[in-house]
Amino acid sequence: MLMLLFYLIDKQYTNKLVIVIGIIFLTLLPVYE
Repeated sequence: MLMLLFYLIDKQYTNKLVIVIGIIFLTLLPVYE
């Protein structure tokens, strides 16, 4: 599901937004662990 999300982001937005989303995801990931 995440791969699909990143695929849609890559198609509709710039690579910079993908990086921002990636950073946010990595930041929130420890919260769920």
